[in-house]
Amino acid sequence: MKRDLCFNTEAAQLYGVDGAIMLHHLAFWVYRNKLNQKNEIDGHTWTWNSASAFTEIFPFWKDNQIRRILTNLEKDGAIISAVHNRARWDRTKWYTITEKVQQFYQFHKSEHASKEIVKSKSKKKKMDVKKSKHQYQIVTSDKTQIVYPYEEKEFENIWNLWKQDRSNRKIKKYTKVGEQTALKKLQDESGGDVNTAIKMIQNSIANGYQGIFAIKNNRKRNAAVQGFDKDKLLNHLEQTRNS
Repeated sequence: MKRDLCFNTEAAQLYGVDGAIMLHHLAFWVYRNKLNQKNEIDGHTWTWNSASAFTEIFPFWKDNQIRRILTNLEKDGAIISAVHNRARWDRTKWYTITEKVQQFYQFHKSEHASKEIVKSKSKKKKMDVKKSKHQYQIVTSDKTQIVYPYEEKEFENIWNLWKQDRSNRKIKKYTKVGEQTALKKLQDESGGDVNTAIKMIQNSIANGYQGIFAIKNNRKRNAAVQGFDKDKLLNHLEQTRNS
C-alpha cells in the first residue's frame, strides 16, 4: 500500500529529517497504545518492532541506517529503548518517546479529550473484525512466527542460507517449533554473540554438517570458516536447485 510520510518540523530542526520521520512513526504508535492502555511498563507506554520489519515500513532505508537513526535518537534523548519480551531469547527492541518529544505532539493537551472518545466508543457494540495483537509488527501469515535471536540482517541471511543448504542435501525440514528451538540453542552455544553464531553456521555449511555445533579451536576448523565464500556457495546452491 502506498502511503505518504509526515514529520514534525520542530523535531526535524533538532534531530534531522530522518530522525523526525522515525519519531513521527513512533509517536503515532505510542499515542495509540496509550489511548488503548496497551504496553504500559515502568511508567511508560511502548511500541515495538524488529529491524527487518522497519526496513519494510521504510524501504528507502537500509537496516544499518535504521539502527543508526534509532541509536542517534536515543543518544539525543528523544527516545528510550528496552527489551520487554516474554521470551528471554527474543531480543526485539521496544521504544517510547521522551517527554520532550511528546510536547511536539501535544500529548497532554489532547489526552483528556481522547480518553472521553475511547470511553464513548467502548460502550458501542464491538466490531466483527478483531484487531491484530501484533500492532504494526510485520508478521507472516502463520500463527507461529519465527523470532530470530539477533536483529542483524546478516544473521537472517546466513540462517536462510543454512536452511537452503539443508534442503539441497535432503535433510529433514525444520518444524516451526524445531526451528525456534534450534535458534535458541544456537544463541546459547554462541554465548549471545551474533558474530560467533554466524561463524558457527558458516562452519556447518562448509563442512556439510547436519546440525550446528560450537567451533573447536583448531586450525582445520578455523581454515574452513575463513575460506567460506558466501557468494560462491550461493551460486553453487542455485545451480544445484536448477539442475
